Amino acid sequence: MVRTLAQRVGRPAVQIKLTRDADSGGTLRGWEKLDRSPAPDFHARRKKVRQAMRDAYAWVVAEYREAADRLRAGDRHARFPEGTFPPGLPFVPFPRPP
Repeated sequence: MVRTLAQRVGRPAVQIKLTRDADSGGTLRGWEKLDRSPAPDFHARRKKVRQAMRDAYAWVVAEYREAADRLRAGDRHARFPEGTFPPGLPFVPFPRPP
């Protein structure tokens, strides 16, 4: 015998169906009350590894902000952390000859 999802879960089919309602701005209907904690910043088995990843990320963010401040101050040779992209510079049109 083939059982439907509603039968297996023990809830009416209306609660199983998760549809996006155009009027509600794309929110899910059905099981709206999800008791979940927010996703972790990094997936790691040990707490020490997660903390090390968090510390490394904080270091990269601090170095990036410092380099961005130097770039804004006029230092065109500011070094950004490896693997990051510097922010865009403002557009300066080429001066036309008179």
